[in-house]
Amino acid sequence: YLPCIWSFTEHTGWVNAVAVDNDGYVYSGSYDETVRKISPSGTQVWSFTRHTGWVNAVAVDNNGYVYSGSSDKTVRKISPSGTQVWSFTGHTSYVYAVAVDNDGYVYSGSYDKTVRKVFDGLKIIA
Repeated sequence: YLPCIWSFTEHTGWVNAVAVDNDGYVYSGSYDETVRKISPSGTQVWSFTRHTGWVNAVAVDNNGYVYSGSSDKTVRKISPSGTQVWSFTGHTSYVYAVAVDNDGYVYSGSYDKTVRKVFDGLKIIA
């Protein structure tokens, strides 16, 4: 038996994605169309509400920037304080996967059967 340390219950829809940064902050994406930053003790730091579809994927880089993919066909970069930096709109269907590498490239996978590589919000590889 493993004990539960804490439980975050602020989402109003099921949680589709979770990522953790180097400082222990947790980022969650949900069917309620939000990305949330949760402190290492389990309390909400902020809620990002600019997506217009459910959030399927989240990733975080070494500088605390968060990347989210959604059924609204976008990938969004969110600052460590919870504000939008950019939105990538190159997919033609739902985004289901997001990853970021140490050089700042962002990768997204979509129901449109593509993987796209972007840098600073600009599509560089189709």
